[in-house]
Amino acid sequence: MCPFSFREFLKAKGYDEELKDKLLFYSPKIHEIKRLFREYLELGGFPECVLTEKENIKLTLLREYLDGIINRDIISRYKIKNRALLENLVNYLFSCVSSPFSFSKAHRFFKSQGIKVGKQTLIEYFSYLNQVFLFFSTPIFSYKIKDAMRYPVKIYCIDNGFLKVATPKISEDFEKLAENLVFIELKRNSTPFERIFYWKDKKGREVDFIIKDELKVKQLIQVCWDISDPDTKQRELKALIKAMEEFKLNESLVITGDHEGEEVIKNKKIVYKPLWKWILEDKGPL
Repeated sequence: MCPFSFREFLKAKGYDEELKDKLLFYSPKIHEIKRLFREYLELGGFPECVLTEKENIKLTLLREYLDGIINRDIISRYKIKNRALLENLVNYLFSCVSSPFSFSKAHRFFKSQGIKVGKQTLIEYFSYLNQVFLFFSTPIFSYKIKDAMRYPVKIYCIDNGFLKVATPKISEDFEKLAENLVFIELKRNSTPFERIFYWKDKKGREVDFIIKDELKVKQLIQVCWDISDPDTKQRELKALIKAMEEFKLNESLVITGDHEGEEVIKNKKIVYKPLWKWILEDKGPL
């Protein structure tokens, strides 16, 4: 069963009528909605976990789900003989969520740990993890396929709750949790003609998400949980403005923890929107 979206999460919690309220964002109940969003951000949307109140039971269920995916959906289905290697790769991938990943780097890491494995085996195991929808990858945006293949991909997982049980340190990093959740939401709402990329220039400036519809880049999204630090804001906006200039876009989106607003920089409009609000909006096709 696929994890709930945040709307489905709220309906399961009994907030069906509130979601029909066109003035929900201005309602006194929005404080409760934001509290529930924090739960969703940290513990994910698997239905049985959502309907369970105690956190220790939620975590037990999440561990069981993860073990089930590894044992039933991968080891049994694909006749995996090296269970330890698969589990090590899964743990390594969880540590890379919302971060760059390359098979060459992973291969060097396992070699440094005394684990003998070929790069092709890692590629094969990752394809299984992708086929069962545990992990996803987004490539760098480039008009040249050869250039795109030289760069790392970025890794995302199907549900933030898995991060809570697999990598507790990452589960406390709201920046990474937010970026992973944005990816899942983009994936959930994308059409067959849309693809998701990240962008990076030669100076290392990076934009988290580029949405390309067939041949045209239609949207840029930067995730910045805390926009209050001037240095962080300047770094994120420099990358965004540069990408907007490259793709000839006049507007882009910064998804934040709770900051909302707009500003114009170099004749480019930057829209700031809280993640909880963006995720509840009826976005339709991206």
